[in-house]
Amino acid sequence: MSRFLYVLIVVLTTQQASADCVAGTTVGPCLCMEDANGGRALQCSDVADGADITAALQEINVATVTSLDIRNSPNLVSLPDNAFGTTAVLHLRFYNTGLQSLSASTFGEETGAALITLYIKYCSSFTVLDSAMFASLPSLTELYVSATGVSALTDPLPATTLQYIDFNRNSITQISDNFFGSASSLTVVLLAFNDLTSDALANTTQSFAAPGQDLYLDLGYNTISSGLMGLAFPDAAPRELILSGNGITKLTEESFSSLVDAMAAQYPSTEPYILLDNNPLECGCEVAWVTTHPNRAVIKNAMCDNGQLLDNLGPADFADC
Repeated sequence: MSRFLYVLIVVLTTQQASADCVAGTTVGPCLCMEDANGGRALQCSDVADGADITAALQEINVATVTSLDIRNSPNLVSLPDNAFGTTAVLHLRFYNTGLQSLSASTFGEETGAALITLYIKYCSSFTVLDSAMFASLPSLTELYVSATGVSALTDPLPATTLQYIDFNRNSITQISDNFFGSASSLTVVLLAFNDLTSDALANTTQSFAAPGQDLYLDLGYNTISSGLMGLAFPDAAPRELILSGNGITKLTEESFSSLVDAMAAQYPSTEPYILLDNNPLECGCEVAWVTTHPNRAVIKNAMCDNGQLLDNLGPADFADC
C-alpha cells in the first residue's frame, strides 16, 4: 500500500470517527460518550464561550444527541442564539457554570421541539428565570433550577407540558400570583430550602390542575412561621404538602382547618397529608381543635416543642381549655 493511500485512509477514518462522535473521542471542549441505551451523549467542561458548543455540534453533525452536559465552566456566562444549531438535544444539563440566563432564542426549532429535560444546577450567577422561553419548548416535562441565584418567580409560566419542577435550594423570597396556573400537567413542585415566608405567601393564589388526582408540593425548610393562611388553591389543593423544617409555632384552626378540609374532600380515597415534622410547635389550647377534627389524619408528624406527638393527643389533654 502506498504511503499516500495509507495516510488518506487514516485521515478519512479520523474524520468519520469525529463525525460519528465515537465514544472516547474529543470534539472541542466536549467528550463523546455513549449512554445506557446506545445513544450519543456529550460531556463538555471548561467551556469559556458558548460558540464552542455550537462549533462542536456542527463538527459532529448528527441529527440527535441524547444528552448534552456542560459542567465545571465558570467562565461560560451566556449562549448565542440558536446555540445548538439543528441538533435535537433531548436532555440538556448545566452544572457549575457561570451561566446568567437562557431565553427562547437560545434554542433552534429542532432543539426546542425535542428537549425533554433541562437542568440548571449550582450556577450561582443564574439569577433570572425567563418563563417565556418555555412556550418554545413543547416537549419539556422536567425542569431543574436549583442551587442558583434565582430569588423571585415573577413571570407566570405559559401553557406548558411540564410535569416536574425542582426549584429547591435557591434564595426564592417571592412567587407571583398564579405562577403555576397555566402549567396544567404539573404533579410535582419542589420549593424546599428557599427563603419563603408566611407573609410572602399570604393572600396569593396558586392554581394547580392536579392531573391524575395528584399534586406534590414541597415547601419544606423555608422560613414559614404561621402556616399558609391566605394562600388560596382555587382549582386543586395539594395531595401531599410538605411543611417540614419551617418555623411554624402555632397550628391554629384559622390557618389550617380550611386547607385540611379541602385536601380531604378532594382526595377522599388517597390519604392526603400535610407533613409538619421539625417545626417548633407550641401545643397549647390553640391546637385543641385538631383532636376533634374529622380530618385530623391529614396532619402528619406534628411534634410539640415538649416532645409530644400531636397524633397521640386527644380531647382529654385539652380539658382545661
